[in-house]
This record gives sequence, structure tokens and C-alpha cells, in this order.
Amino acid sequence: MPDWTREIDGLASADAEARFSGLVALRRVLEAGDVNDESGRAALVKRVLRLAGDPNERPQTAQLGLKLAGRFGGFAAVPVLVARTEPATEEWPLRQEAARALAKFPVPIAHAALIRLIERDGEMIVRQEAAKSLGECGNEDCIAALVAAVRGCPDESVRYAACMSLQKLTGEKFGADEAKWDKWWTARREKKQ
Repeated sequence: MPDWTREIDGLASADAEARFSGLVALRRVLEAGDVNDESGRAALVKRVLRLAGDPNERPQTAQLGLKLAGRFGGFAAVPVLVARTEPATEEWPLRQEAARALAKFPVPIAHAALIRLIERDGEMIVRQEAAKSLGECGNEDCIAALVAAVRGCPDESVRYAACMSLQKLTGEKFGADEAKWDKWWTARREKKQ
């Protein structure tokens, strides 16, 4: 039995502090690549997803769980991450972490959650993170949502993040020039019709 197994025992504890400590230990184990067999790794990731998705879990533990789910959870993490983007039930740091992690998953459900965040979330920092994550997506819906943010978001930092993501996605070098992005989008839409 590896030395680290005792360190992660806290993951199953009823004590919130022990679960957090176990998750910190598990992060070290996963980052170091100390789990050699695939089934053992899958079982550990399953524990991470359970903690990340538990609506009753302490925010600090859930946030670390979301970060690890995004890094190590593979596509099994997507439903957990999407569920944690719901503004009615989640604290904004959890929505922000979920948005950051969703950037790694090029699937429609992840894109839809990010678009919903950039369009409707009440926290500027969450909308900003969604704009950055949409910069990793690249499909037409994501580009449209970023252009809409450039055109209509009242917060300058969100508009800036959307401009930088558009620049990354399109290769256009307009920087934070919102008027140029608007003109580019209009010309692109006319060309497609």
C-alpha cells in the first residue's frame, strides 16, 4: 500500500476539515503522478467529483474539488462543472472556478454553460472568467456570445476579456478596440448571408 493512502483517508470523513486536508493531499498525489494503475486513479477522481459536486460541501473544499475535476476528471467532470455554474444555487467563487475549468472541454454543454454565464451572471468576475474560457472554444456560438459581450456588457473588464478572447479565436489583431470588433462581426455576418 503506497504511503499516500493514509494522507487521503480524510476524503471519506464526516469532518469538513479532514475532507479538505484529504483533498489537498490528493492534489499532491495526482500532480506527482503517483497513482500508476488506471482503476485506482479513476476511483480517486470519482471521489474528487463527488466532493466537487456536493452542494452541501464547504465552499473551500468544493472550489478545490472543481479545480481538480477540471484538471484530472476528464469528460466525466463536465456535468459536475456545468451544475456548479448555476447562479441560483452557487456562490460566485464556485461559478468562477467552474467556468475556468470548463474551458478545457470542447463540448456543446460546456459552451452553453459558459455562454449563459457571460450573458446572465450577476457577478462581473464570473462573466470575465466565462469570456476568457470562451476564448478556448472557437465555435460560432461562442464567438457570437463574445461579440455580444463586447457590444453590450456594461463592465469594461468583461468587454476587454471578450476582446482578447476574440483576438485569440479569430487571429484578428483588433485588441480592445470594440468598434473594430463590431465592424468585423457585422461584415462577417453579411458575408455569410
